[in-house]
Amino acid sequence: MKIGEALDYRSLAEYTRGIVKLEQGMEAWSSFVTFQGSFGVLTATQYAIDLCKALAVEVPGLSGEVKRLVAHTQLW
Repeated sequence: MKIGEALDYRSLAEYTRGIVKLEQGMEAWSSFVTFQGSFGVLTATQYAIDLCKALAVEVPGLSGEVKRLVAHTQLW
């Protein structure tokens, strides 16, 4: 969620022309990460990184986020 915070939880759906159906807001980002599969989250993360770079926003460190995602998906 660090990258969402860096982007002010803006919608990626608009930026990706609907490829990533991630809407605006902290709740939307949290729900997306919780209910999407790993591939969807990975894809969204890459688009979010690209958007940070396009907007000249510093890309936050994501190593802790990845560990949390892996731990979460292993529970399923």
